[in-house]
Amino acid sequence: MASCCYPEEYGGFFNAREAARVVRRYLERGLSGTGLDVAEGLTARGIEGKTVLEVGGGAGQILAEMLRRGARSGVSIDLSPQWEGPAHGLLEKLNLADRVEHRTGDFVDEAADLPGFDAVIMHKVVCCYPHWREMLDAAMSLEPGLIAMTMPRERTTTKAFFAAWNGLMKIRGKSFRVFVHAHQPMLDRMSGYRVVGDRASPIWRTAVLERTAVPDEIG
Repeated sequence: MASCCYPEEYGGFFNAREAARVVRRYLERGLSGTGLDVAEGLTARGIEGKTVLEVGGGAGQILAEMLRRGARSGVSIDLSPQWEGPAHGLLEKLNLADRVEHRTGDFVDEAADLPGFDAVIMHKVVCCYPHWREMLDAAMSLEPGLIAMTMPRERTTTKAFFAAWNGLMKIRGKSFRVFVHAHQPMLDRMSGYRVVGDRASPIWRTAVLERTAVPDEIG
């Protein structure tokens, strides 16, 4: 399928300046918020020696943290080419650059060319993608033992904020949109996985799912 997330516009919102800010904050303070929820949720299920893919890897701070916590190697894929330079710079400062591969593109389109992974991270990316079924199917096609996913909570205030954002984008003539997808249909879609970690903030929910059946057993 063709990319549906308007990478040019995505790169405009998630640009090198924003990436530099994220890197600086991570180096000064470490992970916080939902990024920390992802790292702690995966660490609790065992990340030592494992391979990790981060979809929408951005500035690379979560993937870097997983490597520092014992993951063997990682791949970051992001729609915006402007994140790669700051992300690589962060990894170089931490002496981790040789353990991460960066790719630019739409994960759903690129998944067929990716190897399998032990863990897949989707931190605040489902909300930027209209076709959540395709995204989750792509993640499961890599047969990870663990999937960590951060998604907007289904609250009236969150939906109102996202609607206001989309309205502003429409006024500005932009096609980029954000989404509050219903959680239960997404979790139901992930047949063969069960939620083993679940944390919520006022806006976000981070769920860690563990595979309970090998692909041939999933039916």
